[in-house]
Amino acid sequence: MTPTEIIGLNVVSLLIGYFIGNRLVIDRDRRREFNALVGPIRIFLLKQMFPTDIDFTLIREKLPRWKRRGFDLAVERYKKSKGPDNQKENNFGEVLYDDTSLIIHTTNDLLKLLKLK
Repeated sequence: MTPTEIIGLNVVSLLIGYFIGNRLVIDRDRRREFNALVGPIRIFLLKQMFPTDIDFTLIREKLPRWKRRGFDLAVERYKKSKGPDNQKENNFGEVLYDDTSLIIHTTNDLLKLLKLK
Protein backbone atom coordinates (compact mmCIF):
# COMPACT_ATOMS: atom_id res chain seq x y z
CA MET A 1 0.00 0.00 0.00
CA THR A 2 1.15 3.44 -0.77
CA PRO A 3 1.29 6.17 1.89
CA THR A 4 -1.65 7.94 0.22
CA GLU A 5 -3.82 4.81 0.46
CA ILE A 6 -2.91 4.36 4.12
CA ILE A 7 -3.82 7.98 4.91
CA GLY A 8 -7.10 7.60 2.98
CA LEU A 9 -7.92 4.41 4.87
CA ASN A 10 -7.16 6.12 8.19
CA VAL A 11 -9.43 9.06 7.32
CA VAL A 12 -12.29 6.76 6.30
CA SER A 13 -11.85 4.70 9.48
CA LEU A 14 -11.87 7.87 11.58
CA LEU A 15 -15.09 9.11 9.96
CA ILE A 16 -16.83 5.75 10.40
CA GLY A 17 -15.78 5.61 14.07
CA TYR A 18 -16.97 9.18 14.63
CA PHE A 19 -20.36 8.42 13.04
CA ILE A 20 -20.91 5.24 15.08
CA GLY A 21 -19.84 6.94 18.32
CA ASN A 22 -22.17 9.86 17.65
CA ARG A 23 -25.13 7.53 17.03
CA LEU A 24 -24.43 5.67 20.28
CA VAL A 25 -24.32 8.91 22.27
CA ILE A 26 -27.59 10.10 20.75
CA ASP A 27 -29.29 6.78 21.56
CA ARG A 28 -27.95 6.90 25.13
CA ASP A 29 -29.33 10.42 25.60
CA ARG A 30 -32.74 9.34 24.29
CA ARG A 31 -32.78 6.40 26.71
CA ARG A 32 -31.93 8.74 29.61
CA GLU A 33 -34.75 11.12 28.70
CA PHE A 34 -37.21 8.24 28.32
CA ASN A 35 -36.17 6.65 31.60
CA ALA A 36 -36.46 9.97 33.42
CA LEU A 37 -40.05 10.30 32.24
CA VAL A 38 -41.05 6.67 32.69
CA GLY A 39 -39.62 6.15 36.18
CA PRO A 40 -42.20 8.20 38.10
CA ILE A 41 -45.08 6.84 36.00
CA ARG A 42 -44.01 3.27 36.73
CA ILE A 43 -44.09 4.05 40.44
CA PHE A 44 -47.59 5.54 40.12
CA LEU A 45 -48.82 2.52 38.20
CA LEU A 46 -47.31 0.12 40.67
CA LYS A 47 -49.13 1.95 43.46
CA GLN A 48 -52.33 1.91 41.36
CA MET A 49 -52.52 5.69 41.26
CA PHE A 50 -53.99 7.28 38.18
CA PRO A 51 -51.42 9.25 36.16
CA THR A 52 -52.60 12.41 34.46
CA ASP A 53 -53.08 12.86 30.74
CA ILE A 54 -50.13 15.24 30.77
CA ASP A 55 -47.83 12.48 32.03
CA PHE A 56 -49.04 10.10 29.35
CA THR A 57 -48.60 12.79 26.69
CA LEU A 58 -45.03 13.51 27.76
CA ILE A 59 -44.15 9.82 27.51
CA ARG A 60 -45.92 9.44 24.16
CA GLU A 61 -43.84 12.27 22.69
CA LYS A 62 -40.60 10.45 23.57
CA LEU A 63 -41.70 7.15 22.01
CA PRO A 64 -40.79 6.26 18.42
CA ARG A 65 -43.70 6.70 16.00
CA TRP A 66 -44.21 2.96 15.52
CA LYS A 67 -44.79 2.43 19.28
CA ARG A 68 -47.25 5.29 19.80
CA ARG A 69 -50.38 3.52 18.57
CA GLY A 70 -49.85 0.57 20.90
CA PHE A 71 -49.14 2.94 23.78
CA ASP A 72 -52.32 4.93 23.03
CA LEU A 73 -54.41 1.74 23.01
CA ALA A 74 -52.90 0.57 26.31
CA VAL A 75 -53.59 3.96 27.94
CA GLU A 76 -57.21 3.96 26.72
CA ARG A 77 -57.77 0.41 28.02
CA TYR A 78 -56.21 1.41 31.35
CA LYS A 79 -58.44 4.49 31.65
CA LYS A 80 -61.53 2.48 30.72
CA SER A 81 -60.73 -0.20 33.31
CA LYS A 82 -60.67 2.49 36.03
CA GLY A 83 -63.68 4.35 34.62
CA PRO A 84 -67.33 4.45 35.68
CA ASP A 85 -68.27 1.36 33.64
CA ASN A 86 -66.18 -0.76 36.02
CA GLN A 87 -67.28 0.94 39.25
CA LYS A 88 -70.10 0.36 41.69
CA GLU A 89 -71.09 1.99 44.95
CA ASN A 90 -71.75 -0.04 48.08
CA ASN A 91 -74.23 0.76 50.89
CA PHE A 92 -71.68 2.97 52.65
CA GLY A 93 -71.06 5.19 49.62
CA GLU A 94 -67.64 3.69 48.85
CA VAL A 95 -66.76 3.29 45.20
CA LEU A 96 -65.54 -0.22 44.37
CA TYR A 97 -64.41 -1.82 41.14
CA ASP A 98 -66.46 -4.63 39.62
CA ASP A 99 -63.57 -6.37 37.87
CA THR A 100 -60.22 -5.82 39.57
CA SER A 101 -58.54 -8.38 37.30
CA LEU A 102 -59.26 -6.05 34.36
CA ILE A 103 -57.40 -3.25 36.13
CA ILE A 104 -54.48 -5.54 36.94
CA HIS A 105 -54.33 -6.78 33.34
CA THR A 106 -54.39 -3.29 31.79
CA THR A 107 -51.85 -2.01 34.32
CA ASN A 108 -49.51 -4.87 33.45
CA ASP A 109 -49.90 -4.06 29.74
CA LEU A 110 -48.86 -0.45 30.44
CA LEU A 111 -45.95 -1.55 32.60
CA LYS A 112 -44.65 -3.74 29.77
CA LEU A 113 -44.54 -0.67 27.51
CA LEU A 114 -42.92 1.48 30.21
CA LYS A 115 -39.96 -0.74 31.01
CA LEU A 116 -36.76 1.17 31.68
CA LYS A 117 -34.30 0.78 28.85
